[in-house]
Amino acid sequence: SIDVSVRTFRTFTIDINSYWVDFFVIKKSSLKERMVFVMIKIIKQKLEIESNLKQRLEFICEFCHIKPTIINGSIRKIDKTNLSYIEPHKLIIKDTTFLVFNYSTDIYIGNLNKKIKLVELEDYIKNLLNT
Repeated sequence: SIDVSVRTFRTFTIDINSYWVDFFVIKKSSLKERMVFVMIKIIKQKLEIESNLKQRLEFICEFCHIKPTIINGSIRKIDKTNLSYIEPHKLIIKDTTFLVFNYSTDIYIGNLNKKIKLVELEDYIKNLLNT
């Protein structure tokens, strides 16, 4: 058995049009002290929030008399693989972050463990403002 340790050697980011590309150079070393450098390229693409969803969220917040902060999500892809991660859109109200995905009726509170339906958001915000 060969013991392999992996550590990040260098990281840098390049902005190309609406894509952010992260490069990670990883140094692998084994007991034989052979070094292998591997380049991992992660592409980050901006993801716009669906207009109907944005209008619904803004309408709910307007009805609750609060101004939300909406941050668009992104898609992160590892180049030359089929791996990707969809970073959700963020709705920030009174230091509480809600995670929202396009074409979904669920809203996640803080992280992906606790969720509510979009129709329950108004009541949740009113309770949040009363505390």
